[in-house]
Amino acid sequence: AASFSIKASSAGEGGTAELHLGSASGPVIGECAITPTDDWAEYKEFGCKLGRCMGLQDIYIVCKGEDGYLFNVDSFSFKPLYGDVNDDGEFSVADVVKLQRWVSGKPGIALENWAAGDITDDSSLTVFDLILLRRALFRRR
Repeated sequence: AASFSIKASSAGEGGTAELHLGSASGPVIGECAITPTDDWAEYKEFGCKLGRCMGLQDIYIVCKGEDGYLFNVDSFSFKPLYGDVNDDGEFSVADVVKLQRWVSGKPGIALENWAAGDITDDSSLTVFDLILLRRALFRRR
């Protein structure tokens, strides 16, 4: 996952939603500040980027702040790291080259994380996904 978003409200002082890997005391991969929304029923979207978070893992959300009631949570979600088909934790030229070789049918090419290449989210990898990922890579530079 590349980022985390949480829909929350707070008529108090708010707090922080920390994301930990493996256990509530595991490594912190992200911290999302929840600021006051001035009403317990007024929800807003808050978000943060995540550190190296790949594969199937247990993630714990630890809510921290001052004494008292911190915030209400309506929902939360994770956004995937698109493009990382070789599953090394980043989207780079290496991913585009590997996907290009796979799409063109080169023998012996395996994608460690094919779903990350499915930028059109249609459960298949096509030349169209490759073109969109190439554009995304070159726009970042």
